[in-house]
Amino acid sequence: MDEEYGQELSPIKRALRAVTALQGKLEDIQYAQREPIAIVGMGCRFPGGIRSPEDYWELLCQGGDAITEIPASRWDVDRFYDPDPETPGKMYTRYGGFIEAVEAFDAPFFGISPREALYLDPQQSVAVGSNLGSP
Repeated sequence: MDEEYGQELSPIKRALRAVTALQGKLEDIQYAQREPIAIVGMGCRFPGGIRSPEDYWELLCQGGDAITEIPASRWDVDRFYDPDPETPGKMYTRYGGFIEAVEAFDAPFFGISPREALYLDPQQSVAVGSNLGSP
């Protein structure tokens, strides 16, 4: 109904209103594409003791290498290592990228029970922690 006259709108008026509404939506989308974005904080944890964007940038500028020998705290490398890549059940490298203090994951902070935390893959705990600011 036409609010002014209490009559049903003509097809042309309905089309005009639809075009006007679509133009408004288009303007909103175009504004959102130009809207400034504020970065209020960043964090990261990478192998080689990288704990901040500044540390990461410094490593890149120096051409550094964050690959180290497998830490004894992770697993006994000698038990799983064999230099022959064809040896079944063995790995042929002693090196990798390892994040420090991965065992310091604060499971209760993220609502993960101690029992579940025992079976949590370290990669999963890192992903949870990095998303929410874990140490």
